[in-house]
Amino acid sequence: MRATSIAVIVVLSAATAGAEPVIDLRIGPTRFAAGASVLVPTALTEPLNIWLEDTLAVVEVSSVRVQLNGNAMTAFTNVNRLPRGVRAIVKLGLSLGADFTLRPGVENVLTFAALDETKTAYNATFYVTPDSQSAVPRLAPLQRVGRREVTAPPPTVGKPAIQLETEVPASSGGQSLDIAAVVTDAEGLRRIAVEVNGNISDEVLLQNGYPVRRRNGRTTTGGAPGVVQGDGTKVVLRVPVRLKRDAVNVVTIKAENISGIVERLDRTVKTDR
Repeated sequence: MRATSIAVIVVLSAATAGAEPVIDLRIGPTRFAAGASVLVPTALTEPLNIWLEDTLAVVEVSSVRVQLNGNAMTAFTNVNRLPRGVRAIVKLGLSLGADFTLRPGVENVLTFAALDETKTAYNATFYVTPDSQSAVPRLAPLQRVGRREVTAPPPTVGKPAIQLETEVPASSGGQSLDIAAVVTDAEGLRRIAVEVNGNISDEVLLQNGYPVRRRNGRTTTGGAPGVVQGDGTKVVLRVPVRLKRDAVNVVTIKAENISGIVERLDRTVKTDR
């Protein structure tokens, strides 16, 4: 019987920033760099080893995924942790199902993906094509150009910060109470609202970097009780709110930044009859 072999074309996509992670294919003692096209005999008894090294952080072993032609190879893959990476040992030919072995005569796609603790992603793709010219693993005459992509984890967007200048009392003998707070956000504020029992008492809209105050649904032009001042990243407010008599009132300050992230601070005030 005439021996045939498999051409494995390696394309690397390492999603990192400021580092040089390495994903390569190793068959026995032979190592092939990312982007290499490798001829592998179909009678190969050694597994395909995918090594990921020099990662930015510890790789989460549970995140490792290996697929062949879109089919999960979890049952045929062992994952070993390395000091700065992982080793995925892919054993082909252990199943009689055609979905879990290399298909002769067509291009097979073997993919690898993993995440580290910082959620940085590491990916590699191997294209496997039947070839009848090689009896041992070796570089193919034609090579694909390797591709390296850098995709850092999405930046963490912070919430607005709400700091009370004076703590709200737990109880009050009157129906009026001053709320004093400083609201900040490094990216920029969009809206601040002071609510009592779910109803808006005061609202501040940031327009062109300046606070515009609305009280009871109307824009104030001066003369309204209280003070609101600041800019697009910091607003200081001291405004009165009216409480319901003989009840547990919920006073809420809500702040929304330009990214649409909302932070809130709640305080309860019990009033007398």
